[in-house]
Order: sequence, then C-alpha cells, then structure tokens
Amino acid sequence: MVYLFIVAAGLLVAMQAGSNATVDKSLHHPVVTSLVSFGSAVAVLLLALAIYTAVTRAPMPRPQQWSAIPWWGWMGGTLGAIYVLCGVL
Repeated sequence: MVYLFIVAAGLLVAMQAGSNATVDKSLHHPVVTSLVSFGSAVAVLLLALAIYTAVTRAPMPRPQQWSAIPWWGWMGGTLGAIYVLCGVL
C-alpha cells in the first residue's frame, strides 16, 4: 500500500506542473496562478483536516506544540510557494 502512495505522489507532482501551466495560460499572471495553486491546496487540506479529525478524534495541537517549532520548520510552505512560482515563470 505504501508503494501505491509513493507512485501516486510522483504522478501527482508531474500533473501539478501541467495544471499550473493551464491556469497560467488563462490568467497570464504567474503570481495569481501560484495563489490559485496554493488556495486550492488550502481548501483540500481543510477538508482533509475535518475528515481526519472526525474519523480519528485526534486533538488539535496545543499552543506549546506550535511554539516549539524552530523558525526553519516554518519554511516548508514558503519553499513550496517559491518552487511553484519558479515553475510557472
């Protein structure tokens, strides 16, 4: 099952570039295209959070857990945004 998820993730990453290129062809604005990409990702993740929380009854992280994250731990989303923007450009 893990291998199936690995293959699916690889396929989805390859499809992301084409999807972003299609949006950019319509909008002609790479920053807005990147915003569309991340905006739709946030919507999907909020839905996944709601489903995961309902199914597993997992508690949300406490404030102490959030504050324990080092500064560089917050860079993943920023690096992802730069990656997508560079790909669109």
